[in-house]
Amino acid sequence: MNDVNGISNKMMSKELKEPEANKQIKRTVLDTQPVTVKYNLTQYGRTLQTIINNLTKWGTEYRKVITAK
Repeated sequence: MNDVNGISNKMMSKELKEPEANKQIKRTVLDTQPVTVKYNLTQYGRTLQTIINNLTKWGTEYRKVITAK
């Protein structure tokens, strides 16, 4: 089970392949049953944190506008 609602583990893995290849995130497979996969921002990925926070804020506000809430 992943911590993101509405997306399957398979789809999440697929979507995170590019940022992993671009060294923005690090994928760690833990030796658990069932297998657990952990993703973390790399030092390079953390340079995007301000942009991510601003996009999150914008998206939250924009959603209120389009749903009239």
